[in-house]
Amino acid sequence: MITSESAGGFLEAPRIETHKDRTVSIDGCGKWSIDAVRSGKLPKPTGGVDAKVASLIQAGRKATAKGDYRAAIKAFTQAIGKEPSAIKAWSGRGYAHLRAARPEQALADFQHALKTHKALMSAKTLKMVKHNIAQAEKAIAAKGATP
Repeated sequence: MITSESAGGFLEAPRIETHKDRTVSIDGCGKWSIDAVRSGKLPKPTGGVDAKVASLIQAGRKATAKGDYRAAIKAFTQAIGKEPSAIKAWSGRGYAHLRAARPEQALADFQHALKTHKALMSAKTLKMVKHNIAQAEKAIAAKGATP
């Protein structure tokens, strides 16, 4: 079970900012009008992902599916470079690292996604990230157990 202490203080309240143009952002991701927030009619958060970033994430997913983890990590890293709040890029790169037997790097990416973007994750994504954290920790422990 992940606790605030074991997750390195990851269970923090999201940072909500109100801007002069009458918009609100959560943890620097997405931007919604105050009227939309008040009405409860918010679009699904995207983390501010534009078409180029979405294309890089898709390329990373395709490369991961083909087993080309180096290309996947490169695509996800480019997406993160263009949009550091792209949750799917962080979790995708973590998964590619995990599949490439690089659990330390995978754990770092999953923990970053959880720490900085938890408020914007769907329940499904949150569950997946927590599962992958457990898998990375298990792989790290297994590496340490080998002579």
